Amino acid sequence: IIDERISVKVRLKNQLISSLNFVESDNSHQVAWIDFRVDNFSSESQISDSYQYTLGVVQDQNKIHKSIFLNELRFSELCQSLTKKGYSVNFRKGVLNCNDGKVTIQRNNQGEISINGEISNEYFHIRKILYKQLCMI
Repeated sequence: IIDERISVKVRLKNQLISSLNFVESDNSHQVAWIDFRVDNFSSESQISDSYQYTLGVVQDQNKIHKSIFLNELRFSELCQSLTKKGYSVNFRKGVLNCNDGKVTIQRNNQGEISINGEISNEYFHIRKILYKQLCMI
């Protein structure tokens, strides 16, 4: 991790690495959710402001956390995927309408994606296609 002033190194213990559940975020990266504690902290050099941390496993690794979606959703790719699965789609005024508006997908001003529609097999299938476009951890 690097910020403007400080370079930070982390050393993951084998116990911690073996407990991680990695998922593909794209063709070349894997990511995992990690809950950790800082086991030790030592200054390597006062001159370079470089610090070293060792991370350890928290007590409850099965603790539930809020899902995080990674990757940038591209509506053009989502439209292609939905069309290939037989759905009619059109994109109008920032809203992707699927099957005559029965399911809609849109991005708000903060960049969050929402999917709306009547709870049905169609809704869950479209949501599954949407989730495949993203990486969820």
